Amino acid sequence: CTFIQLYLASFGTPNKTTQMQNLAAKLISEGLTNLPETERDQPWVKNTITSCALLPSTDTLSVLEAISQEKKLLIIHSWSAECRKEAAEALKRIKKREG
Repeated sequence: CTFIQLYLASFGTPNKTTQMQNLAAKLISEGLTNLPETERDQPWVKNTITSCALLPSTDTLSVLEAISQEKKLLIIHSWSAECRKEAAEALKRIKKREG
């Protein structure tokens, strides 16, 4: 199923919401994972990282951990300080919600 198919099929069907959330989490995670470094300073990136806290899954947890910790050349972070901070905050919100 594609995201659009699930979206259209979800009207009036509560079970489809979970499928949509899982698919959205996967799409967002893959998008952030494959985002070129040159585009990571776009205004929408920080908001997308923030939205990962609303879609907790193994995919979003993995990408948030990577954003907050990933380094290139051992000492240089792969993501900006702002993105790393937002990813760490999103992880905290997920963990707090999960107890």
